[in-house]
Amino acid sequence: MNPKVLIVDDINDNIFLMEITLEDLPISTDSATSGEEAISLAQKNEYVAILMDINMPGMDGFECIRRIREIPGHQLTPVIFITAAGNMDDYVERGYAVGAIDYLNKPIEERVICSKVSILISLFTERKNSEEALRKVQQLQRQHEQLLNFTADGIVGLDTENIVTFANTAACTLLTATLKSIIGQPFKNFIDPLLDEQQWEQSDFVQTFKEGQCNQSDNTFFWRNQQAKFPVQYTQSSIVEDDIFQGGVVIFQDISERKEIENQLVNLAKFDQLTGLSNRTLYWEFLEKVTAYSKRTNDNLCVMFIDLDHFKEINDSLGHDAGDLLLVQATERLKSVLRNADLISRLGGDEFAVVIQQLTNINDIATVAQKIIDVIAEPFFLFDKESYIGASIGIASFPEHGMDATTLTKAADTAMYHAKQHGRNTYKFFDNDMHMRIQSHLEVSNDLRIAIKQQDLEPYYQPIIKISDQKLNGFEALVRWNHKEKGLVSPGLFIPVAEESGLIEDIGNLMLLLAGKQANDWFCNETDMTIAINVAAKQLKQKDFSQQILRLLDNQHISPHYIKLELTESALMDDPNDVIRQLHELRDVGITIAIDDFGTGYSSLSYLKKFPIDFLKIDQSFVREIGEDKNDEAIINAIIQMAHSLGLKVIAEGVETKEQLGFLKNLDCDYAQGYLFSKPVPWREAEQFLPMR
Repeated sequence: MNPKVLIVDDINDNIFLMEITLEDLPISTDSATSGEEAISLAQKNEYVAILMDINMPGMDGFECIRRIREIPGHQLTPVIFITAAGNMDDYVERGYAVGAIDYLNKPIEERVICSKVSILISLFTERKNSEEALRKVQQLQRQHEQLLNFTADGIVGLDTENIVTFANTAACTLLTATLKSIIGQPFKNFIDPLLDEQQWEQSDFVQTFKEGQCNQSDNTFFWRNQQAKFPVQYTQSSIVEDDIFQGGVVIFQDISERKEIENQLVNLAKFDQLTGLSNRTLYWEFLEKVTAYSKRTNDNLCVMFIDLDHFKEINDSLGHDAGDLLLVQATERLKSVLRNADLISRLGGDEFAVVIQQLTNINDIATVAQKIIDVIAEPFFLFDKESYIGASIGIASFPEHGMDATTLTKAADTAMYHAKQHGRNTYKFFDNDMHMRIQSHLEVSNDLRIAIKQQDLEPYYQPIIKISDQKLNGFEALVRWNHKEKGLVSPGLFIPVAEESGLIEDIGNLMLLLAGKQANDWFCNETDMTIAINVAAKQLKQKDFSQQILRLLDNQHISPHYIKLELTESALMDDPNDVIRQLHELRDVGITIAIDDFGTGYSSLSYLKKFPIDFLKIDQSFVREIGEDKNDEAIINAIIQMAHSLGLKVIAEGVETKEQLGFLKNLDCDYAQGYLFSKPVPWREAEQFLPMR
């Protein structure tokens, strides 16, 4: 539809002549013979230009244009006055006063008026195109804003000075502020209003934008109303055009709930729920740090292992509640004779460990040990019953008895059992005789090297059962050593030796080879069955660990779909980014991944969801206490719920009773393994669990 020009003249012949003059232009015309008629047309139409006669009966052209200017949409419509009155100064001034753009005298040259109207047509067309483009941009912007406002993540746009230029609805909600109060504010007010300008300019947040980079953080805080902090996970991205920084975008989430869950899991994972003391996991972390520090500073430290004598009798005779009460009271007594700086840990059952640093005299540890024995020997009042126990203590000192956490712990543990063997209720220092017994482990190490070379090690298979239908899901391959002279050697004896002597990697490769071949023979095309093989932390630390496994499987023509790798939490967290990379390589070819002994270590939830894993295995120490310990039952429930929320399956290991199985089934645990179904057995016996082929 062509744009329109309005011709206003009280003489019809003049209107006709003007229409003839403009007929070659891409327009259509409206005409009016009076001011009132022109105003009526202007109220209904939009015009490229108005060609207005001045002297008309009733309402002259000046008054007509003044009133047309009051009509919405016509404030800027171009007006050309056309008159036979000549260039009267008064007319010209009045014409420009009401917004005319030109003033022409009759008779009009055809060339002049056509040229002027052509220019106005071009301007009108460009304006309409611009308006349409702007309309589309605004429509797209509204759509984008609606999309951004429907997301739960807070989204904030910043200019080059980190001033807020945009905030979606979620950002306003999370920051508890109105859009009006956020726009135009320095974003520093929401990250940390307490920073001065110099600190702000040097912050990682500002530096990231200055470098035109992106950054992600899941361990920081934002501020609400410059008064209250809340934990967030955020991503900041620079907007760069033609190598010039134009501003940035920040996307953030309130992770208060997740942090609370993480804190609860940290508490469950690192602290004993009964006594509030650090547990075995935290003990190892602390001892490894302080031994490393003592190596650098030449400070001394001592480790004491404490076992409560006759605790089992109390537990058996008075019940678990009395036993728990005794442990709580014993904890308070230990605290009363030790310093706040000394780490006290409950390692499990009635075993405690104490790490004592910065002793002025190493002999003072004997005085401390005796104080512990004396305070534990005092009567315990358990539900109005007076009870007595003792304490056997083993002591090892750094650096005389060990230069690392493992050696010191073994030495203290050995000394404690030596104290038990010598009448209990006493303390013993680790000595050379005990050291000689530890040296006997070397014999195990040497024999183990030969056994690996001659393939005297073999996998035993323990079935993994799907709880819902009691059908076989696969096996876990567990290494066994049938010594030619000593018979079957306990894994509890040779596995620690293998880890210390660096043989665990060779054992892992041998088990993968033997179990993988067995899986090929057993499963044929039943791809839903797997054999689980344990992976040691040292294996996982190798940068080409995944490629080693893939080469072995390829060389031996073992299907990766039959293989499940079990890794511990601590192994995963040593170098999580590299572990994630390698696990992706394994999982991409069909290998499934499980975290073994879950709950005994601690892995950050923010990392756990990034690991490409399929299964969590609940450690048997929790399963064993089903029906006995409400804390362990709560941990099992939390692990199952968390795993299912992350899309993971759960395997409970160490299931020995129908009661345990029933408890797990009620919690929707997916799989189970343990002596209730079968102990680990050689391959010929394991075959009986396979479905008929």
